[in-house]
Amino acid sequence: MKEQTVLPRRVRAKYSTFVKTLTAIVLVANVAYMCLLLPGASLSIWLVWGVVIGLMCVFAGLSPVWFEEHEDRYVLRLEAKTLTFDKGVYVATPISKEDLGGAIRLFASGGFCGFTGWFWSRRMGRFRCFASDLEAPLLRIHRPGEERGGVVVNG
Repeated sequence: MKEQTVLPRRVRAKYSTFVKTLTAIVLVANVAYMCLLLPGASLSIWLVWGVVIGLMCVFAGLSPVWFEEHEDRYVLRLEAKTLTFDKGVYVATPISKEDLGGAIRLFASGGFCGFTGWFWSRRMGRFRCFASDLEAPLLRIHRPGEERGGVVVNG
């Protein structure tokens, strides 16, 4: 009997309508702000707008591209970097949207380019989230025995 090679399972990020709409609104609002207010604006306006653009770039860089499960590791590809989790150290547990209910953004985007960054909730504690659609299946990657925290991804 010939041994079969198991290819890695890859889940591409599919952004929800809410995420697409919110991202478009934020981008259009910022371009309109730049066109209307920045000509002749003071230094403080330029600094505030620079911080806003910087944060937009950070969260756009943290937006998920795909999640892949290999035999020995989980790989999460973001726009700006790749996160790798060794299966010998981490496990992936399916969770529901209700598990994220009432989550507070610590340093996170709640819809612009996905749901990315640091969040906190009573049920999950402090966790990182890199999800493109909260209605799609979610996985929590964590160390065995940890009931709180970890990384939430679409999977």
